[in-house]
Amino acid sequence: MPHSQDGRSRGFTLIELLVVIAIIAILIGLLLPAVQKVREAAARMKCQNNLKQMGLAGHNYESANGYLPPERGTVNVGGTYYSNDAGPQALILPYVEQGNKFNLFNLNYKTWNDTDVVTGKFTTGSNGLGINLAARVQDIPIYICPSDPSTTVRGANQANTKDLTYPEGRLNYLGCLGSTSQFTTAGPGAGVFCSGMFLSGSQLKGPTIVAITDGTSNTALFGEVMRTTDTWPHVSGIRTNTDIILDSSVGGGPDNDGRAIPSCASGNPWTSTISYTGLQFERDLWGTTFYTHTLPPNWNRKVPTGTQQYNCGNTSITQFHIAASSYHTGGVNLVMCDGSVRFVTDAVNFTNWQALGSKAGGEVISDTN
Repeated sequence: MPHSQDGRSRGFTLIELLVVIAIIAILIGLLLPAVQKVREAAARMKCQNNLKQMGLAGHNYESANGYLPPERGTVNVGGTYYSNDAGPQALILPYVEQGNKFNLFNLNYKTWNDTDVVTGKFTTGSNGLGINLAARVQDIPIYICPSDPSTTVRGANQANTKDLTYPEGRLNYLGCLGSTSQFTTAGPGAGVFCSGMFLSGSQLKGPTIVAITDGTSNTALFGEVMRTTDTWPHVSGIRTNTDIILDSSVGGGPDNDGRAIPSCASGNPWTSTISYTGLQFERDLWGTTFYTHTLPPNWNRKVPTGTQQYNCGNTSITQFHIAASSYHTGGVNLVMCDGSVRFVTDAVNFTNWQALGSKAGGEVISDTN
């Protein structure tokens, strides 16, 4: 403490206190961005590790079954195969050390609405609720990106009103459909999970490793997608950047490029929306478990001013353009079919981005930065 000339202690002057406070404020201002950068770096690393585990799970699934996970689960009942609507994220649970959670599913029933795969009849479990409710309401920690702040959850099972208050498991890592907007295409844009819609009576399988002729290091398996920030239930007339705009005009646009489609470019024309992106980890559905390489990374990132862009699809639910997206600065994380994780920047050449989506397109990829 300062002393006067006669040796007595005196307090700090107002100017001295203000100087000290200003110095402290400057130091805090310098420190906070550094702390935030460290936190985001840690979150991004955890996100990459999550995807790494999913990539390894895909390989372990292939080792056990002879093919990669299909886009939709099928089950053999009496010698005939039926679809149970299980998405690949549900099917790989035993291979991400979540076997106990996987065993909660009864795959003789639809994973998301509890109907018998044969009769279509809604079925309850021992608790009087949907038979697969306990399985689908669980969050799988490695399926959630730590940088995604959305707290929105969706009530489970529309078939039984008693189940609607139970939130379903969330998901940030969606399967790559390819550089195509359709499940059923057999064209060069088909991705790993574009194995064709289920045909009644047949088993649906994913591709083999050798069928990925573009190379496993050049073919995306899972990628990041921002979960919805919409409310649940959806409030009519309100749109968020994470909504999927539905309009019949989407079907008339290019299959492999949604950038010029009006509903994707500006949200108009608009008929309706799907507002539960990433809120049903167990169900095979566009925007819920699958994304496409038909829009650039972070196409639908929220913008404070200007024209907001969207994911979009047609009202007949046959074509969708769902961008990979994240809250990481400057790009998105992908896990490739060889199990490697890659951060792809928003400035990636769009042709190269499309090529990363296909498994057998024969494209030459020059740069993915």
